[in-house]
Amino acid sequence: MRLLLILGFGLLLFFFFQLLPPVTRMPLVATRGILVEGQPALTRPLLRATDPRQGNISAPITIFDFGDFSCPACKEFQPILDSAIAQFPGKILHVWKDFPLPIHPFSPAAHRAAACANEQGKFWEYHDRLFTRASPAEQNYDVIATELNLDLPRFTTCQNDATIQTRIQESFDEGRLLQIDQTPYLFINDERVAGLTDKETLVKIIERKLKL
Repeated sequence: MRLLLILGFGLLLFFFFQLLPPVTRMPLVATRGILVEGQPALTRPLLRATDPRQGNISAPITIFDFGDFSCPACKEFQPILDSAIAQFPGKILHVWKDFPLPIHPFSPAAHRAAACANEQGKFWEYHDRLFTRASPAEQNYDVIATELNLDLPRFTTCQNDATIQTRIQESFDEGRLLQIDQTPYLFINDERVAGLTDKETLVKIIERKLKL
């Protein structure tokens, strides 16, 4: 039954993205956070200064994690990914990329809240609570912020900051330029890993990359 639900959800996303307009009228590439006309589309993600990250910045493996806080598959996948990464201490830089799917109406608020937690150095703690608790429709973002001892007035003000929304939109546009059409979606260095993936497969890919 779960497999049928995942397949059905995948088909829904496929048809949804067929209806989306192109990101721009011309091919683009993102350079230092700016979309530049006249350049070829991206082939791998960019590491931006504002991207939440954890791990060794000089690690031989970088995992770009395009996710949606309302995505059931993402929620199921996060502990699998965390467990795989834990097997390679010091070898992996884990980078989060916001990719809130438009079919999830509560995702934008969740992504803004996590981005504002990042402004106070608590992105990953906030990220974990969003995925381990109720759906975003039922979340109280201020409660999580209080639990993490965030500056609540600053946190509240931040969520209305246009800069935060711009960063999230840039991340989403980057995913579109990379032709991402579902979540979760990883880049392990330059290798794409789409959809819900088991730990054994992730570990084998990482081991292969480390041998290159």
